[in-house]
Amino acid sequence: ALAVAAAAVGFWRSARRDANAERVRRAATEEQLRIARDLHDGVGHGLAVIAMQAGVALHVLERDPDAVRDALVAIRDTSRDALGDLRAELTTLTGDTAERRPQRGLADLPVLVDRIRAAGLDVDVKVPARPLPADVDHVTYSIVAEAMTNVLRHAQANTVIVEIACEGQTVTVRVADDGHGRATDASTGGLGLRAMEDRAAALGGTLVAEPGPDRGFVVRAVLPIGASERVEDSL
Repeated sequence: ALAVAAAAVGFWRSARRDANAERVRRAATEEQLRIARDLHDGVGHGLAVIAMQAGVALHVLERDPDAVRDALVAIRDTSRDALGDLRAELTTLTGDTAERRPQRGLADLPVLVDRIRAAGLDVDVKVPARPLPADVDHVTYSIVAEAMTNVLRHAQANTVIVEIACEGQTVTVRVADDGHGRATDASTGGLGLRAMEDRAAALGGTLVAEPGPDRGFVVRAVLPIGASERVEDSL
């Protein structure tokens, strides 16, 4: 009996150590994924916009000085934001203490839209008047930013339509373009698509990215907002 009891205690301790180690590994993996998503959102999007703005400036260099100036201003502002995001994440990796940059939300969407428009895209945006819970607001912005950046980089589109609508206890996000319809990031299962899907799933929502019915590409997400509002009301 003593031998069996000792073996049981040893097995329980070993299982507990393994469970703790697994929790640590899982937490480390989740943090790595979060950092990768944040870097992709901040730095990746910023570099995409900078590249397009530089192309615009070179294209109109001798014909339209005002357009060149607008492009350079956009490059300056975008690079400043991207560097801030990069610095914040690097500080996290080094273990230093630093103030986290506030999460972006729909209030920041006009700045992003202006930069996308300055790169040559016609952007039509419809947003709800109803304020969204903070987590839903951030995820909605992140999905729109990723989808528009993919349009800018890959779609060879002229127009992109962004529609955000609240219906009952859900918010629907739809980003559609009139490009060539190739599933770029979506077809290859790239980090951007996985980040959008993960962010939607974390709220209990869904996201679909697919070619449009006629042409172009469509990203559509449905996110629940009732649970978030109940949590906020209880705090």
